Amino acid sequence: MSNTEPFKDRFEFAGMIAAHAIWSIDGEDEPLCTIVAEMTPEGAANMDRVERNTIAESVAWAENWLQRTDHDAPARLLIYDGYAPIEDDPSADRAEALILHLHSFDPPEPPMIITIAYGRGDDAEIHIIREGFHLADQQDLPQDLVDSFFGGISRHEDAAPIWDRPQPDH
Repeated sequence: MSNTEPFKDRFEFAGMIAAHAIWSIDGEDEPLCTIVAEMTPEGAANMDRVERNTIAESVAWAENWLQRTDHDAPARLLIYDGYAPIEDDPSADRAEALILHLHSFDPPEPPMIITIAYGRGDDAEIHIIREGFHLADQQDLPQDLVDSFFGGISRHEDAAPIWDRPQPDH
């Protein structure tokens, strides 16, 4: 992606929905309910939960929803609970993670998969693992898109403080 300017609002949208996802499971010892969201042409966000018998069934339904073209949304997003590798932590080979599938339709761009690793304290309080934030193909995101993503997080007043919590010592 050479010109990132058209995608900044998509990443801000994704950050705001990711913040909501983390906020919804903070303090709960439950997996995230699969979430789908659509960015409207005006830049607003519409979000729904996808509840099927299993996470795999929810994700399969949501992946089909992402592929549909009968909409005028500039971007769509799928977020579900999964796992991500943590290379910088020799004591853990993987961590719980939000998996984000961000599809941009206007302008069209190949889908991006972003992983955000997190851990839970003894009280199920969430902490974000900073080393676990990257594109699924291990590439780094351009800094302006990272900034846009975190700008979206800061828009969610209840969730933003969760992202600022210090990571516990291992």
